[in-house]
Amino acid sequence: MNSMTVIYADGSVKEHGFAYYEDCEAFCDIRYLYETGNLLGNSMLSFEDDDELNFFVNMKNVSMIKLPLAKTEEYICRDLEECLEED
Repeated sequence: MNSMTVIYADGSVKEHGFAYYEDCEAFCDIRYLYETGNLLGNSMLSFEDDDELNFFVNMKNVSMIKLPLAKTEEYICRDLEECLEED
C-alpha cells in the first residue's frame, strides 16, 4: 500500500493510505510547496486516500511529510516534462 506519513509539530504521527493517480492534486501542491515554500492559496493540503476519502492537512501544524520517493519523483518529472513540451 502506498502511504503518506504526516509528522506534526507536536510530535504526533499519522499515516494515511495515499491514492496515486495521474491528476492527483496533492502532487501539484507538494511540487509548488517544494519550489516556493508556500501552498497555493492557503495553508491546507488536500489529498485522497486509498478509500477515496478526502483529507485536509493544515500545513501550519506539520513538521514533515514522507511520501514514497520513486512515485513522487516520477509524477513530478512527468509534470515538468509536460510543462516543457507546452513551452
